[in-house]
Amino acid sequence: MIKFQKTLISLIMILIISACSFSSPQGYYTQMQLSTNIYRIELIGTRATAHQRVRDFALLRAAEITIEKGKKRFVIIADNIKQESEIFTYSPTQIGTREIGGIVEPIYSAPQMETVKHTQGTMTIELIEKKDKRYKSAYDAKIISSQLTPILRSNDENVNWLRK
Repeated sequence: MIKFQKTLISLIMILIISACSFSSPQGYYTQMQLSTNIYRIELIGTRATAHQRVRDFALLRAAEITIEKGKKRFVIIADNIKQESEIFTYSPTQIGTREIGGIVEPIYSAPQMETVKHTQGTMTIELIEKKDKRYKSAYDAKIISSQLTPILRSNDENVNWLRK
């Protein structure tokens, strides 16, 4: 019976440890075509996703849209990606009891506060033609894609961005 209990406890510990090791998505995104060559990409990063990673993913999606539509370059016409903070407070919880003079009293933890940062926002892009005067200074979709795809895209769906 004791051997069974030890085995069961070991199995439970293995499950707990392996559950903690699963990756979560980097964030979520949506995209919308606003006109013939204008697209808005909306992103919400998780609390574990760095601000720069959200911005890089917006650039990658912009490059992917540009390539999908048969274009080579794009310009950013609006960039509203920001890091925001939220403060969460946690009430005291009972963590035990103590006995003083025959009277049992509860012991409480101290109240807690946590600041959580996350990045979210939108990037609006315009796909442009070679005859556009902004073409030379515009982002090259193939270059952006070749640099950011290996960093931001993975075969593991749990670490990719999820489309809402």
